[in-house]
Amino acid sequence: MKPSRPPLVEDTLPPVDLAPKKSWSGSLQFINNPAAVEAKTGGILQLANYAAGLSGASWLLGSWATANFPSFTSLNQTVWKLTQPDAIYDIAILKQIHRDLKTASQKAMAGFPVSIVDAWAQLIVDHTINTTHHANAVLLSSVKDLPGFKSRYAPFIIITATSRENGKEEMTLDNPVYEFTPEEFGTWHPSLNAFIPVQFLGTKINQGQISRGDRCVVGFESMGFIMATSSNIFSTSEKTSDDPIWAALIHKFMNFMTRNVYDEAIIPNPFQGLGLGFGLDGGYPSKDDENLYLADSSLSGETIPLWPLIQPSRNLDAIITVDSSNRAKPSVKSRVYPNGTSLYASYRKILPPDYAAYPFPTVPDPYGGNFSRLGYNKRPVFFGCDQACPLLIYLPNYFIVAPTDAPTTQMQYSNTDIDGYFKNGFALATQTRASSNSMSEDMQGLFDRAGPSSSIEWSICLACALIDKQQKRNGKRRTAQCQSCFDMYCAAR
Repeated sequence: MKPSRPPLVEDTLPPVDLAPKKSWSGSLQFINNPAAVEAKTGGILQLANYAAGLSGASWLLGSWATANFPSFTSLNQTVWKLTQPDAIYDIAILKQIHRDLKTASQKAMAGFPVSIVDAWAQLIVDHTINTTHHANAVLLSSVKDLPGFKSRYAPFIIITATSRENGKEEMTLDNPVYEFTPEEFGTWHPSLNAFIPVQFLGTKINQGQISRGDRCVVGFESMGFIMATSSNIFSTSEKTSDDPIWAALIHKFMNFMTRNVYDEAIIPNPFQGLGLGFGLDGGYPSKDDENLYLADSSLSGETIPLWPLIQPSRNLDAIITVDSSNRAKPSVKSRVYPNGTSLYASYRKILPPDYAAYPFPTVPDPYGGNFSRLGYNKRPVFFGCDQACPLLIYLPNYFIVAPTDAPTTQMQYSNTDIDGYFKNGFALATQTRASSNSMSEDMQGLFDRAGPSSSIEWSICLACALIDKQQKRNGKRRTAQCQSCFDMYCAAR
């Protein structure tokens, strides 16, 4: 029997925060550089089938893929412009809005629906893609032509977004999740599993047929637009609690200026007239809609892009996920790190009867504090150890060698900040013990720091987790060493 290769998956913070991109990069280094080989965790990236991301993590995936999958240190040094201003209320950014709105108006003149997200796309490209052209010049489908993709050196990238019905309804876990890949665009939904070649995204299709008088559209799926769709910050109506007053005023001004413009990314619906089956209140929710209105999936509560990876047809054995969720306001008294709510949202999504066919491990309810009391927020945890589902290797972001809980509205970072994110991400994924030499200078670091809770070598336990499902299919029992790992890291049920 041919063994299944484990995938790699990542989550994100709320829209616009660069922190998830940096945390993810540091964590990915633990499987893709010489230090990772020394830590005995190297090589996993090359074995991974998929890498999924949403919101800020979509910036990392898009930037990484269009640069032909270089090392993340190299990507940070040659492509990313994280030390430059990039807040939407920064004066330097406001000066660019006229240029970006002009780009969006050109798309409208070509007959396509536009929204504020089209201008947002150019801002993202300016900071994440190494191109002198406008946002529409680099296409998602062009990744297929790169050597790294052709050689299967890197995992297959998946960027996700969620629909807001009619561009107005509240976003919930029931809303369809859409995925963008270099090959296809589509959705896995109980009433509709459908995809089209991504290069034809933007084509008007009804009941699987191109509308009369229309032609196939190409060039709609620019990488900037896809990343902007996944990280859509404009779909929230209220300012976040950590916005300064002056930023809130700019937010209100932007709302006024765009009051007649959709906040969601607008895409002609290629699945109009499909998914007419029963269940879920009558089938595919957007079956009658001419357009899809897409936004950041975290707005529905699902900040970890696990939905594409638990599909039975993908038949995955293991999923590695780094949870960098951060929604609360930090203070000098406490830092803000994941508490399991994001993972629990993914679990709740599969609880209704219509989702019963989707395998997902049991996750404890974090709202009563069980998740944190069990220590799952500050150490690796294996979910689904003895369940018929992919084994979920959960790595929550927490303070090991540097603070990595910047507020959502922090848009500019010093080189020291960036270095701290890379180092903490690497330490998190390799379970490096914190040392006094890397202690944050502020006293709060003494109380916030956490580290590995076990003397069992993490690299061995990680290897055991990645092969466990295949070992079971082969009729082999866990070794004593692997069983010790599972005793230590498996979540209680």
